[in-house]
Amino acid sequence: MLIYKLYEEKIKNCRKCESCGSHLTKPWIGKEYDRRNPKILFVGINMNNPGPGDTDLTKFIDNHPEFLSKGLYGFMPRLAKQIFSLSENSPRQLYDYFAFTNIIKCSPDSNRSKPTNEMWNKCSYIKDEIELLKPDIIVAMGNDSYAGLAERFLAKRDEIVLSEELKKYITKIRLKETEALIVKIDHPSENRAINIAKSRIALILEFIDSNSEAHKVLTEITSRLEYFIAGELVNRAIDNNKD
Repeated sequence: MLIYKLYEEKIKNCRKCESCGSHLTKPWIGKEYDRRNPKILFVGINMNNPGPGDTDLTKFIDNHPEFLSKGLYGFMPRLAKQIFSLSENSPRQLYDYFAFTNIIKCSPDSNRSKPTNEMWNKCSYIKDEIELLKPDIIVAMGNDSYAGLAERFLAKRDEIVLSEELKKYITKIRLKETEALIVKIDHPSENRAINIAKSRIALILEFIDSNSEAHKVLTEITSRLEYFIAGELVNRAIDNNKD
């Protein structure tokens, strides 16, 4: 695949940054990614990878099932299931429906440190990746990913007919052959607003009969709050992309 040739020819031997590390993160591309409409690409920062040169995330998940209950590894398949209205329950199968990659291609050291300012300024390979993957929707995990993607592309915010509130979370970028929408969602590990909402609902639940319908509904809302909010934003972007 062309995208892996990009890594072999350009990224693998990149030494632009003094702080560059040896842990290179290749993109994960699910088997169904090119067959889905829209094509959805998740972009994060310093996400763990099976290992240098290994792109089979499903084997990684088989060996480390504990990752599916926390962070992005559990978040992405559940969100994909909601967006595409999939019936599959196996996260291993759900990973086939999307692609994901890191905005910065390597980590500065083995301790998963955050990218340095030098890396943010010099690492532009994400542009080549996105051009090759041709996503319709890019789900940016957190403020840094969202801002970093917008800076690396020509944003077209004024051309999107959205409310001022939605413009904080959705922007359009121009690719060589097409366009894509970037959707910013809270990073699952930094959902401060959602965590506050959940804690308040938890307080309410203490005063409600655990066998009541209200308790059942609020419990369901709590368990799906982050997926509901993120899914609504992505679906708004999908609807806008159809216009």
